[in-house]
Amino acid sequence: MLLGSSELIANFSESELLVVCLHEIEFFKRPKRTYHVAVVLQTDSVMFRNHQGGREASHHHGELYKDLVRRYWESREYNVIADSKDDSITSDLIIRRPHEYGNLDLWIETKDTKLTRTDPDFLAEFARYLIEYQERSEEHPFDVHIFVRYLRAPEKWERIFKVVKQKDEAVEEFYQRIKEDAKLDEAEEDKFNSYPYEDFNHFVTEITTVHQMSPEKVKQATEELERSDRYEHGTFTEEREPINKREELKPNFAEITDPPDNIYIGNVDVPNFFQEVTNLIEDTEAVRFRSNKVFSLLPPQDFPEYVEAVVEMDTVSAESFEEWARDEENTDLASSLLTREICRQTVEKHKLDDCGAFRYRSDYYLMFEHGPLEKEVEEVMGQQVSRVFDDASSRFVRHRTAQLNVRRLNDDYFLFVLIKDHFTDNGEHMTLVRGERKGILHDNFPQHRYNNSQTYSRYNHWRKILGIHNRSKDTSDQKIGFRRITEISIRKSPAGIREEIDTRDTDSVQQKLGEQDD
Repeated sequence: MLLGSSELIANFSESELLVVCLHEIEFFKRPKRTYHVAVVLQTDSVMFRNHQGGREASHHHGELYKDLVRRYWESREYNVIADSKDDSITSDLIIRRPHEYGNLDLWIETKDTKLTRTDPDFLAEFARYLIEYQERSEEHPFDVHIFVRYLRAPEKWERIFKVVKQKDEAVEEFYQRIKEDAKLDEAEEDKFNSYPYEDFNHFVTEITTVHQMSPEKVKQATEELERSDRYEHGTFTEEREPINKREELKPNFAEITDPPDNIYIGNVDVPNFFQEVTNLIEDTEAVRFRSNKVFSLLPPQDFPEYVEAVVEMDTVSAESFEEWARDEENTDLASSLLTREICRQTVEKHKLDDCGAFRYRSDYYLMFEHGPLEKEVEEVMGQQVSRVFDDASSRFVRHRTAQLNVRRLNDDYFLFVLIKDHFTDNGEHMTLVRGERKGILHDNFPQHRYNNSQTYSRYNHWRKILGIHNRSKDTSDQKIGFRRITEISIRKSPAGIREEIDTRDTDSVQQKLGEQDD
């Protein structure tokens, strides 16, 4: 990690304004991976002062420091794929340079503070990183980089993290401090204590890198990188071998294997029927009208009063939903009724968590309302579903919602789940942000920032909420059951021989050029 080079300046008194300069040294280096970082010469009285004071100011400066570190990595051609400001992640940033390192992520922790290796909060954070690392599969590796404005007793840090100066007793002491002083809950303590010391030592030596860099140094290093072409790559001109390996496809849909038993069909009392009744039907009521008939997954005794008022109730009878849904003329209506009933059953199942359903631009969504705005994050089943943010004028709540869409493929019906963001003014779905302001907020939280792993993680959460599984459960009567799709494949055409590809591409170019002739 070469930041630059110059002569090392030292022997300044604390009262002097120290010059921050670059020097190529190996600092907290991992075996087989050489990293060069800046030596930072500074005094607390000159390099950084908190002129505002208080926790809010500390958080503000912490975000500024994180943004500087983010810009530094971006100048090295890394992509930021997650930010703690927007995502429920352990680290401050998750970054990746896919064209260089494949799927190896770097988890970035930033500390705009004076940090001691014995700080209980830091010990707990380090333990949680180890837990995350141990719990993840080999297909999702990551390294940890910790950026700190100032390290207290840096020589003691070196005995832990700098391999050439590492002392076994220092690493063991650090391990014992975590076991004794880290502020972990009972579950975290049990997991940490279950790992052998050898795994901890590997994580310290091979996975973790510590950087001491002041905000000024990070900024200076970034500006130098942006002026140079040290890490630039010719994305569109360089030759690279194609990656040809098997990879598991993870679908975001499930088969509806257990549809409702019955559909209830009856005649509409046409003289008393009016279109306004349709507008009164709630998004979680599986009732629709077509051709002067009512179609419902609700039994007649559960019809809403405004539906019952326009239906000839003595004509309502039960038919087999499965047989009725096989008729292609009923596909759209069956899909709509299934979507509404899935919404209703999910809302009923999670009503204590304030689950709600709504229709937006003809699509159906499930979301969880946010409690008191003083509580920043709302969780359901152990994972974030909403979070409070502040813009320049007011608060708003960002919700992780699920867009539901039932489609028919051949003779079977499938539930597709798309992960979306929606925003409310106060956490309730009746205050849904719409129009221009919604567009502005979506620009601040673009969907393309998330990689497939993050998106699939959020889908897995909704899969649990919806009860999508492979084990059989009681789905008698009108309950709907799903089968999760675990195996999926696509056809792959052979590339052909090199001569065929060259001929095909050349002919295609000549044809396009010929179209431009007068």
